[in-house]
Amino acid sequence: MKRSVSGCCFKKNNDSIILINSAHSPGRQNFTLAHELYHILDNDKKVYICSDGLKNEIEENADEFASNFIITEHGLYDFIESNDIDKWNIDDVIKCEQYFQIDHNSLIRRLYSEKLIDRSQFADFSFNIISKARKLGYDMSLYESQNNNEYYSIGHMIPLTEKVCQKGNISQGRKKDILLDLFRYDIVY
Repeated sequence: MKRSVSGCCFKKNNDSIILINSAHSPGRQNFTLAHELYHILDNDKKVYICSDGLKNEIEENADEFASNFIITEHGLYDFIESNDIDKWNIDDVIKCEQYFQIDHNSLIRRLYSEKLIDRSQFADFSFNIISKARKLGYDMSLYESQNNNEYYSIGHMIPLTEKVCQKGNISQGRKKDILLDLFRYDIVY
């Protein structure tokens, strides 16, 4: 996918596919997965591609759903209480995004929409997050893409392929071909 595309989804009858851009950070991928889930569950369109700069009511609803799916209201306020946060600082923000495994921009947008931070804090928290998290001693895996595979698949096709092969409905060679088509070289070899 282009770097500007976070993910997309496709649904037909009872089948749904969500594609996530593996070039994005795991925090962003988590948010994108929840965002695409909204489209699968709530949108009448059969295909939806989400890219940077595309903002409309449906996309805003999907973003809000994703934010609330990853960090429930109760979860957020429990985090605030258990960490004694009166006024958010960058340390609190980074600790929160690490705890909930959400990308930085999505978290600060959520905090701003909940009126937990003001416009000035939003601006202050928007820059150099990786450097700040590194200086605080956090693992950088939330912020940097860890996927060395250009393509990768998960889902029910993998165990289904094994099941039909065990029943004798497909050969070992056909099973291997299907898994290779799903970019699952790690299972085949």
